[in-house]
Amino acid sequence: MRNISRAALLKLDANSYRSHMAHHTFIAKSNSGRKIKDPRSDLTNIVEKFVRTEVEEVLKLTDYRVLKWSQRNIYNEEIPKFKELDGVYETVDRSLVILEVKASAAKSGIKKGLKQLIESVNILSTIKPKTIGVLAIADMGRFSDAFGRAPDESLEELIPDKEFYVIEWPIDVSERFDDQIFVTFIPETTADNWMSKSTEMRQALCNLEQISDVNQ
Repeated sequence: MRNISRAALLKLDANSYRSHMAHHTFIAKSNSGRKIKDPRSDLTNIVEKFVRTEVEEVLKLTDYRVLKWSQRNIYNEEIPKFKELDGVYETVDRSLVILEVKASAAKSGIKKGLKQLIESVNILSTIKPKTIGVLAIADMGRFSDAFGRAPDESLEELIPDKEFYVIEWPIDVSERFDDQIFVTFIPETTADNWMSKSTEMRQALCNLEQISDVNQ
């Protein structure tokens, strides 16, 4: 990719990433005071854990969750960039699979997820050509209006100019290494099962609904 160099994968506890996060957290607080937490984040984080765990049944989960690269600005200066990924896996032929999870099946969520995933795959592909991206979408809008409603259109109609391959859940990319971007929808029965067996998930949903009621 043009203007992209020095791509690498880091662990979450890497010193450079921790310093980066500490610095930007301080800047954000200094500029805007106390940062307001997205009330959907707790439920989203739980969904990501469930997805990571189930994908780990078919792919080898790595310890690397942070993508680092350098990008030249308009002054030709190399600026270090970091991005925390939802999961990075390894296939039997040592290809890497980047996981992007969206807890919303709303049109905006799907488009944002694909854009983020394609960017991550393109960056990592500069050092690891056999990089695959999987966007896993869980429709939490079925449980809370805070996540928006799923569109009526198919993915192909929704994003006609993007190249991706739709696969069923649980994922299987073993026979399609020539494709780089995959999209899968978490079945309603799977999401219902998560909700039924996770007290933490139900509590997060309850907290979200209470916040929504207060804000109305």
